[in-house]
Amino acid sequence: MARRYGKRTLACMLLLSLLFLSGCSVSFTGINGEVYRFGEREEPLSSEDEAVWAEDVLIRVGETEVTYPEVVFYLLSTKDRYEERFGSRIWKIPYEGKTIGERAKEDALKELIEVKIVSGKAREAGYAIGEDESVELARIAEEQLQNISMTLKSLYLLDEDLLTAVYEDNYLASRFVDTVLAEHPDKEYQELLVLWESETEVEVDEEKIAALTLDNIGY
Repeated sequence: MARRYGKRTLACMLLLSLLFLSGCSVSFTGINGEVYRFGEREEPLSSEDEAVWAEDVLIRVGETEVTYPEVVFYLLSTKDRYEERFGSRIWKIPYEGKTIGERAKEDALKELIEVKIVSGKAREAGYAIGEDESVELARIAEEQLQNISMTLKSLYLLDEDLLTAVYEDNYLASRFVDTVLAEHPDKEYQELLVLWESETEVEVDEEKIAALTLDNIGY
């Protein structure tokens, strides 16, 4: 979202390009950082375990809590975009002192936090999702969910409510930025973002975030 936005349709205002494939997962990372290979966990998560995973907070942006499934959703989106273009063997390639996987993960988390900050500012300013917008965003989320494999949905607790919330954040952030820039043509987005970031406290559970890497999540 680190750019200036112009006018666009509702669907195109969404910042994430989520093109998950329907293949099977080969591995996944639990909230304890343990990597499981597909087939090792023969029994599905219990409802109690699912509740723990779904509510495990990895990032706090102001008063907003970002849970494990939402963080993984952003990482999976980034993983999919990269692998669609460059293939699946790029993650450990060195790049500017780190690996491509580490750089891409940093970008994904930065995007997530940025969206949370800006959508939070939008809500503080009184922006809200209208009824028609809510219906359209829910439709897009439902459609997107159909393109995500059952394995991914089960392993990472991805559901329609989560996707809809992600799309709502992105939509509000885009609309807010468009409006603010239109009202203040002398301002640049990055200038405003620096201000908003300085006004927002961000806490990251570094240990849990470190356990998630782009080469050990996904399908």
